[in-house]
Amino acid sequence: MVISILTLDIFRSVRFAHSHVISRLSDTPLNAFYYTLKTDAYDHSTWNDVTVSKAVRTVPNTLAYQPIFLSIDDTMIEKSGKRFELCSKLYDHAAHNGSNYLNGHCMVSLLLSFPVYQDGKILYLSVLVGYRLWDKETSKLALAADLVAQAMKVMDSKHQVILLCDSWYPKAEVVALVEQFDNLEMVCNARVDTALYGLPPAKTGKKGRTRKRGNRIQLDEIVLGDPISGDWLIGMMPVITNLWKGKRS
Repeated sequence: MVISILTLDIFRSVRFAHSHVISRLSDTPLNAFYYTLKTDAYDHSTWNDVTVSKAVRTVPNTLAYQPIFLSIDDTMIEKSGKRFELCSKLYDHAAHNGSNYLNGHCMVSLLLSFPVYQDGKILYLSVLVGYRLWDKETSKLALAADLVAQAMKVMDSKHQVILLCDSWYPKAEVVALVEQFDNLEMVCNARVDTALYGLPPAKTGKKGRTRKRGNRIQLDEIVLGDPISGDWLIGMMPVITNLWKGKRS
């Protein structure tokens, strides 16, 4: 099963993996995999660990300096029936059914991207590490943090890992991961209403507490320029936000 995940560009289902990969490597019937996956006594997190371990081991030693990327996101899976466990009415901004709501499951996923050589050039391959079904008892932030922490414990600390996510995730348990693992950094979207502040001014020698941060910064104050390649604009400015508990972002 893990080999099929690493081999396929897309993992649609167990049946899809069995039809395209597993059946060519083994005579094990499809029902055997269904039975194994639904057995409560089986620790499915082991599959996540094996997937991460095998993916990282494929990185050539000459590319050990290249970062490994972990991407977290959540997705909605619409269900037409009413007997699915943990199925509920969910808000989906990308829904194409004429409404922003759908009846289905919400899954938090983790994707791992690692560098390899192809035709003498560096190419990043991506594999799905795992899913967590949101049951509304555990927050999506906690589910995402658990997935990332589990993957980080499998990887060697010599690898620089960059966590990618949208503006919903850089908070609480997910942000705490950056402090927990020395080789983990985060690149994320910030909400448009996120408060940005300049760096604290130099000490004046006067009485009173030194300012912990500078003046409020508006987004249009960040100077944008053309990158070396691409048709987008890029700008950089060290700032302080509340996302990082007063630390520089």
